Amino acid sequence: MHRNSDLRFGSIRAQILAIAAMLASVTHLTLAAPARAPAPASVLASAGQSVVTRIEAISAKYLGTPYLLDPLGEGPGGAIDRDPLIRFDAFDCQTYVETVIAEVRANSAEQVVDELRLIRYQGGVVDFGKRNHFPDADWIPNNVALGIVTDIGATIAGGRPLKVARTYITRRAWFVNLADNPTQQHNDYLKTHTEARGELRRLAAIASDSTARISYIPKEALSDESLLERIPSGSLIFIIRPHTSMFGRVGSLQNIAHMGFAIRRGERLMYRHASSGAAKSVIDIGLASYLRIAARSKSFDGIAVYSIGAR
Repeated sequence: MHRNSDLRFGSIRAQILAIAAMLASVTHLTLAAPARAPAPASVLASAGQSVVTRIEAISAKYLGTPYLLDPLGEGPGGAIDRDPLIRFDAFDCQTYVETVIAEVRANSAEQVVDELRLIRYQGGVVDFGKRNHFPDADWIPNNVALGIVTDIGATIAGGRPLKVARTYITRRAWFVNLADNPTQQHNDYLKTHTEARGELRRLAAIASDSTARISYIPKEALSDESLLERIPSGSLIFIIRPHTSMFGRVGSLQNIAHMGFAIRRGERLMYRHASSGAAKSVIDIGLASYLRIAARSKSFDGIAVYSIGAR
């Protein structure tokens, strides 16, 4: 946790300046080309474009960018995770979604970081303890409250009943076990500094366990092509696997296993996401195909669909 606000914002300011320099050096990128660089300033400043157009364009320029589990942290002054606050050369599914949304809502390089702070942290405060670690318990409710995302599942379902998944988020145990969590396998600072492990113990002592819930479209309804046709391009799609844990005992049970964007390319509705599978990169796959593959797993139970709001 950053206890000195001047140091915290000084670090963020330095990262903003670095990002601005990177943006200024980037030339225009075509939508079809894989990209490992930030959006050109012309895209960031195109306030006249619709949110959907911006999502389609900004998400596309990262196609081919490598997948990396938990690539971001609180920067060089972080009390637990000193990975960069923002980067554009590698993503996991959540950091990809966050970065695209931040760029979509921003009109300048500086605003990208401001938006990212709001999306990723409670109250926009850059602090590991305030990071939206759990999508169903933290990320979705906090971003719904800010008007950044809105649940449109009932509209997409078209009268079909939604299901509700509930699970118990064991935050205390999660903090206690975090040093052994695979997400932290490259976190050398946590491994080598007793202060970082002490901060985890402090967070565990004040953490509150809670029940998370999310409504979603059940998998039985997803074979209906007319339902999928109602999903607007640019929507945010969460993959629901109730009561699952990615990392066994070192991870809390949760309802959401993955996230990405629904993108229309001609007549096809694609799922654009940072994939940890064979591709290990940001890819497009037909959404219907992705859902058929997901349905092979007994834990898959449906999808939640959210729209993304303008700034």
